[in-house]
Amino acid sequence: LSVSISKTCFFACVVQQPEVEQILAQCGLTQGTLPIRYLGVPLWTAKKLSFAGRLVLINTVIAGISNLWCATFTIPKKCIKIIHSLFGAYLWKGTVEGNHSAKVSWEVVTLAKSEGGLGIRNLVYWNRACSIKLLWLLFFKSGSIWVAWFIKNILSGRVSNLWTIKEKQTHSSATKKILRVRDYAYRWIKILPGNGRDTRFWSDNWSPFGNLRLFLGLPVSSNIGIQHSATLHDVYRNDRWRLPQPRSESQLSLHVYLSTVTLTEESDVYEWSPQGSPLTSYSTGMVYDLIKTHQPQVPWSAVVWYPRGCMQAISSAKHERLLVLLAWQASIYLLWTERNNRIHRRHYRSVSSLANQADHLIRNKISGIRETNPSLSSKMLQR
Repeated sequence: LSVSISKTCFFACVVQQPEVEQILAQCGLTQGTLPIRYLGVPLWTAKKLSFAGRLVLINTVIAGISNLWCATFTIPKKCIKIIHSLFGAYLWKGTVEGNHSAKVSWEVVTLAKSEGGLGIRNLVYWNRACSIKLLWLLFFKSGSIWVAWFIKNILSGRVSNLWTIKEKQTHSSATKKILRVRDYAYRWIKILPGNGRDTRFWSDNWSPFGNLRLFLGLPVSSNIGIQHSATLHDVYRNDRWRLPQPRSESQLSLHVYLSTVTLTEESDVYEWSPQGSPLTSYSTGMVYDLIKTHQPQVPWSAVVWYPRGCMQAISSAKHERLLVLLAWQASIYLLWTERNNRIHRRHYRSVSSLANQADHLIRNKISGIRETNPSLSSKMLQR
């Protein structure tokens, strides 16, 4: 790797001006000035990042891991466990050194803000969503060289074999990961029958019943006269379906549905419908949200994670309402941290010390909106 001069600058501390000029002349870099933002986090001072700052940094790092790594490879479980452990330690303590005890479990931290969490991505589910994307490519990116190779060598030349192939020890780790997320993607990858030549009767998701063997409750050895590898075209002859007489309610439901289905001369078409309606592209974030564990929404999330807006009960100017919100949130945060410090560390701070910290927190927050809304920031600082 080499330094991109146009995107790089240096910062000097306790360096005399002649030395600065020498660096400028020899390196060709520009000299930067504070404040700046690094990975989305404002670097106002050299002090340790606050809890909120660490939260932003962790989210930024996870986004980087997700975009640069998971898009191509899936992360091993052991690696994810270590990453989560480091994130948890840094979130609560500001360092990854030594032993740490988390105040809240990582499963709760990774819940959505509306569900009482902090909205940090859980890499276990993100990893799984990335594996599902590889599976999605097999059905909807036929022009890819990797897709062509995978279908020919792993799926024996037919993509629908994905639903029936068994995992082998000789399979690569990537192949195993794809096969292990089949159950998630099966209900989202539908095939619309045309002539029925590419639609497997038993295993493809072509009817509202999904996998017909499971729907009919048939043992592996039974096929009610229809071969395991039969297509819809094989079962449909002379404009009628060749099925034995129904012997159960589920078989009767299948017969009733088939009476509404007529094959044509068109080719069978796969459809991606993770949310009930067909989509033409894959969204890892959407799939992540679909497969992730969820909890009931909490009633206070809109107030705690306010977008510079609510608490409508206060009838005053906007800048005053925002100040009340900031003061209220700073009070809750400082009371929470003080409670933990007193219980777990036997460390006590005075009321005046907490008030001073609250003042700094509020002023820093106001300074943070100066760039986007200088008028509002000024009014809040004056008040």
